[in-house]
Amino acid sequence: YEDRSKAVYGQVSYKLEDLFSSLEDVTLDLGARYTKDEQTVCDAPSQTLTDPLVTEGQCNTGVYPFTKQSTSSNKVTYNLGVNYRMNDRLFVYAVTRRGYRGGGINTPLFPADSALSKAQTFEPEVVDDLELGMKTDFHIGETVGRFNLAVYQSEFSDIQAGISQAPTGDPLRDPSNQTYYINAGEARVKGVESELIVSPLQDLEFSVAGAYLDKQITKFDPPPNVPITEEEAYSFAFFASPRYSYNLGANYVHHLGELGDLAFSVKYFRISDIQYGAVTGDSYEKTDFRVALNDIGASGVNVAAFVNNAFDAVGVAGPSLSSPVGITSVGYIPPRMYGVQAEYRFGGL
Repeated sequence: YEDRSKAVYGQVSYKLEDLFSSLEDVTLDLGARYTKDEQTVCDAPSQTLTDPLVTEGQCNTGVYPFTKQSTSSNKVTYNLGVNYRMNDRLFVYAVTRRGYRGGGINTPLFPADSALSKAQTFEPEVVDDLELGMKTDFHIGETVGRFNLAVYQSEFSDIQAGISQAPTGDPLRDPSNQTYYINAGEARVKGVESELIVSPLQDLEFSVAGAYLDKQITKFDPPPNVPITEEEAYSFAFFASPRYSYNLGANYVHHLGELGDLAFSVKYFRISDIQYGAVTGDSYEKTDFRVALNDIGASGVNVAAFVNNAFDAVGVAGPSLSSPVGITSVGYIPPRMYGVQAEYRFGGL
């Protein structure tokens, strides 16, 4: 297997005040990238212990069981953004982007009468994105804070999806590692992300942040006779993309004079059901607590006690590799953990 990618990239930022004096706080960003991907695969479905290696010369013969395939793809991608700093506390922006994921080859070289012959190669996946956002600092009486917001929409074409297939016993009709990839159609994602930090007192801070995704397959169009459902394409197209997630936090510092600073913090996190291909992780919530005494007696020593995942929540952190016999395993978030930490800072760093 040989994979080669070549690219050239450039970006410029231009202050529009050079053209119009009234636009002194507006900046234009323009970037572009040309990428070319090339793949070559030599597949030998029947190797023996006495002759386990495939040489390049054998591959180039193209005589069974050595088959050689090549494919290439290229794309120009870009980002175009406009930034406007309205004042010292408010910044707004708009940006549109195009992204690209290279195509590839499925192995081995399937016979012409195989249902998978229409899926011998798969095309690049392309996404066009539009994002609007703002970043602001505010001051209301004694309360200071920060609020950030971004909304976006992404349009995907030729979405790539992986399909697992049980072995049939025919090495020419079974995909390598029982998995192959196809282009399954088009998709759309709409999303919003926000963050709010509020400090009503100098030593007290509250924070909340979250994200929400609206995901859908807008056109289901797999190759003919390929055994994939729209639900399966959905799970692979939006791999590891929860519908929502959010976190809450609070921090408070109590000054004890020469003894040091006593700091309390709590963090709460919640995530919706999340799809990892064929594996579904249920929604879960996790809470962490921490109390610390910092810079004890101006010595640079910090001591803290903590409890992570205080209520012993169970949640899937991600999938592990699946085996050829059809067993799928997952990794979980750490269980309840508690402990004590000590730290010493040299030179007041």
